[in-house]
Amino acid sequence: MGQDLVATYITDDYKAAVKEVLDKALAGEQTANYEFPLFTEAGDRVMILLNATTRRDVKGSVNGVIGIGQDITELDQNRTNIEQSYAERSRELNEVFELSPDGFVFIDDKGDIVMSNPAFSSMTGLDADDLAGTSSRDFMESILELLDDESRVKFTASRKIHNANLTLSFKAPMVRVLGYTSRSLSDESQEVSGRIMYFKDITNEAEVDRMKSEFLSTAAHELRTPLASILGFSELLKMRSYGESQKEDMIETIYTQSLALKKLLDELLDLARIEARAAKVLNLVEAKLDVTLEAAIKTVEGVDVAWTVDFDKLGGDFIYSYDTELMHRAFINVLSNAFKYSPNDTTIQCTLMANDRFCKISITDRGIGMSKDELGRIGERFWRADDSGQIAGTGLGVALVYQIVQMHNGSVEIDSEPNKGTTVHLVFPRNSVRSIS
Repeated sequence: MGQDLVATYITDDYKAAVKEVLDKALAGEQTANYEFPLFTEAGDRVMILLNATTRRDVKGSVNGVIGIGQDITELDQNRTNIEQSYAERSRELNEVFELSPDGFVFIDDKGDIVMSNPAFSSMTGLDADDLAGTSSRDFMESILELLDDESRVKFTASRKIHNANLTLSFKAPMVRVLGYTSRSLSDESQEVSGRIMYFKDITNEAEVDRMKSEFLSTAAHELRTPLASILGFSELLKMRSYGESQKEDMIETIYTQSLALKKLLDELLDLARIEARAAKVLNLVEAKLDVTLEAAIKTVEGVDVAWTVDFDKLGGDFIYSYDTELMHRAFINVLSNAFKYSPNDTTIQCTLMANDRFCKISITDRGIGMSKDELGRIGERFWRADDSGQIAGTGLGVALVYQIVQMHNGSVEIDSEPNKGTTVHLVFPRNSVRSIS
């Protein structure tokens, strides 16, 4: 008793503030719920919640201060722990927010942009600093300028929907497809407190879906053509009587179309199997690339006595680690095409060259060749340089070659001129088709 409260018991960093609270109370101004630390006789730190009330005598004159202090040490520690946990959680969420490959935009209950992340800026070219504080109406207008006509209509209609899910096609800053989702945010009383917009780049998925639909449509058409001939001639043979010569012609057509149908189905299955294996480890074995190529040449020459290949080897190291089955298939497809699109008496030139940087297989024909526009379509499934139907084929062989070469980290390069012939180069960097030497 009798000690100066502030000078004796209050820590230096709180002395001025506590003295101000007491002075205000002495001046008739009450202070409620002021927090400050006290230290016990044993030196323990205790947090106090202080309510300071003016004390008056019977005449109403101020004669002191009544201070009611509540020990909130445990409460303060719990609060500190919660704040630290909240700060750590906020830091983690901010890191996720910043690093997420998907775009986010937050809008408050007033309809203003609160924040957006770097991924959204990358997708749309809209700067996060410029967006902060922008009204949702202006933000929507900025997005509409980036969309194509169909997406503008969908995005405009979504303004009236609290929870929207759309696919939007952007024409700027680059052509891409984004999945868009918006959700209303509610507080504890279920009042709308804002909105979150989520953008995900699904350009690749959309392209795969488009290619799948196109492929299925084309495949169905290609399958229908030989099937129609088989069915048509079969019905004719069943319903009418024909002479032996006519029967033989019809049976030959049915047989030819059946082979074409079988070849088409085989190549479709091969393509599916190869694509399924693309994500897996190749069946790599140590083998001589020239031996695999020579085996393919012999296989193709055996198809027709008029087919001959002039084969040259440049370099002496042809021992590599590669998938021999797939590579053999790729060589056969390229060689077969060279013969099919060339005159019967033409000799195909084949060269295998290997050096320290790469190995290259070049196969040259003197056939119909291709224009620049046609070269741009090489590798498309079912596309063929000759659309007259006189040259047999499914239009899948080159697609298979591309798939196999790419699985070995190689590339396909093609030089061609109309009516002068075509050269197909299969190029493999030295470190991709692994050298064993």
